[in-house]
This record gives sequence, structure tokens and C-alpha cells, in this order.
Amino acid sequence: MNNKIKWLLKKNISFIKPIAKKLVSKNQKKYIYTWRIMLGKVSFKELFLNLEFFRDEYPGTFLSAKLYRKMFLKSDVTFAYNYIYPFDPLKIRFLPEGITALVSITPDYSCVLKSDLRRIKQEITFHNEEDKFVDTVYGIIDAVEAKANKIKKRQSCNEREHFLSAFFPEILYRDCISLDEAIQKILFYNALFWQARHWHNGLGRLDLILNQYYIRDVELGIETYESAKRRLKDFCLLLGYHTKFKSPGLIGDTGQYILLGGIDKEGNNVENDITYMFLEIFTEIKVPDPKLIFR
Repeated sequence: MNNKIKWLLKKNISFIKPIAKKLVSKNQKKYIYTWRIMLGKVSFKELFLNLEFFRDEYPGTFLSAKLYRKMFLKSDVTFAYNYIYPFDPLKIRFLPEGITALVSITPDYSCVLKSDLRRIKQEITFHNEEDKFVDTVYGIIDAVEAKANKIKKRQSCNEREHFLSAFFPEILYRDCISLDEAIQKILFYNALFWQARHWHNGLGRLDLILNQYYIRDVELGIETYESAKRRLKDFCLLLGYHTKFKSPGLIGDTGQYILLGGIDKEGNNVENDITYMFLEIFTEIKVPDPKLIFR
């Protein structure tokens, strides 16, 4: 009897399966596929309670920017390894069929660290205040500021988290004044790239970019070689904290590359203390992500 029941079930399933495939739309298939992938990474309870999709019907428009704001405000914030990281892998942006997000990008974090969102708004308004693209950029900046303000208002009993929360949103309107601030600002924007589903985000030439903040801190007596190395170690561990969620296929294939060495615009060797810190860190932490590239 049991064998007969199994045979009937198998026969009916094989009959129903092609019909079900036709009834399910491409968008629904994407949702189902995502559910299946995420079930291998978190518990069913966590998935059921926290997974939320944000369908971006009009990417690159002001409506898309409004969606970003909604998603950023609903997404949770991670505090781990002594830094704040506003990436919530259970809040997922979906794009229309046939449209893909920009991937394999490395922001110029030397510019990011010095960036001022208020100045950016002034500059784009001056060039063309009637352009719809300007409205979209305004909307994106508003979404980023909303996330920063949410971090500012977070209640935490952790002294370190409370200290970092005070960086926001002011850190978005000026250059960083310490290595600690610079690391936190990079992590903030890096997390938002991942939240927007831009896969394979590189980190760039961090030994060259961060060296000026490290030197300033050393001169002021704020940091030593060992204390700066501990901060960078926490930075690397936090970047690898969500590796399984950042990997679209093979675990560890995230594109989170840190580039070391090479020369500057004048042809001078940029090798410095931070170069050696990263080399030492990667002999100690033994994790698959992030990764180093040498020039």
C-alpha cells in the first residue's frame, strides 16, 4: 500500500509540476528562488519574520530613490567587531526582469572620505535644477541621510556603539578627522552598496587612502601601530561577517578586494605601515573574505 501511495504521489507531482511552472510568473519565481537560497543561510523563523522584498519598478528615478529610503529605514543595523554596519541581508531589493544592478565596482574611497552631501546637493542644483536626474540624486541623498539619522537615534547600552552613533549624520558632511572615523565612514557606504544589491564591491587602495589619517593620529598620540592594526583587523572581520549573504554563488566570491602597494601619481612607492598591518592581519584571521591584491 505504501509503495502504491508513493507511486501515485510521484505520478501526480510530475503531472502538476509543468502546470505550476506556467502559472507562476517570472517575478514569483525570483521570490521563490530567493526564499530557497535564504533558507540555507538563516532559520525559517527568522526568514518568515524578517524577510521583506522591495520591488524597484523604476530604477534610476525619483520613485526608486523613495524606495531606497523606505528600505534603508526598515533595514536593521549590525554592530559587530567594534563598528556599525547598516546592512540587513533580509531586506532585499528586486529589479524588473531584464534589468540588472551595477556590479563589480570599486568606489574611490579617497573621495568618499572627503565627501560632503550638502555640498554635492548645492553643486548639482547649480548645474541644472530642472533635471529629473537631480531630483533622483536629491532623493538618494535623502535616503542616505535618513539612514544616518536612524543610526544616530539608536538606543544602545554598548559604550562603543553609542560613541560611533554620535558620528552620524555629521560624518557625511565633512572629511574624516581620524582613522577610526575613516573606517566607520567606509563601512557605512559599503554597507549601503550591498543593501542596494550592488554585488562585488571592491575596497580599493586602502593603504594609500587611510595612511594620512593614521599618520595624523600617530602625531597626535591617538593611535599606535598596534592600536591601528586592531582597528583594521576589526574592519576586515566585519566585512567578512555577512560573507554567505554577499556571495551570489560560490561562498567567498564577493569581490571585496583590498589593493595594496603600487605607486602614486608621481611614481613614488606608496608602501607604508598600513600595508604591513594588512599583511600581518591576513596571516592571523584566516578568513576567506575580504581578499588582498598586490601591486
